[in-house]
Amino acid sequence: MVINTRTRTTFIFIIGFWMLDLANNTVQGPARALLADLAGPDHRNSANVIFCSWMAIGNILGFLSGSSGNWHRWFPFLKSIAWCEACGNLKASFLVAVVSF
Repeated sequence: MVINTRTRTTFIFIIGFWMLDLANNTVQGPARALLADLAGPDHRNSANVIFCSWMAIGNILGFLSGSSGNWHRWFPFLKSIAWCEACGNLKASFLVAVVSF
């Protein structure tokens, strides 16, 4: 069975995205525990609300970055003969997520 370049790159992208999600979830648990420890027993509910608000803002910004169709114009080096514009957009949004994380 011959696997072309696009299929191999798609598998690498999926594994990389899974690793990014795993890293995000790995950092989230200790960050929430640290915030609860620093807030003290009287302010834990407020600290949890602030943490959840920042998570919501991050999720909104993440979904908005994925909905943009112009990433291949902003990062033209990510588009090649083997990759179409949609694939360049996926690679660019993944690159921005990795750099910002």
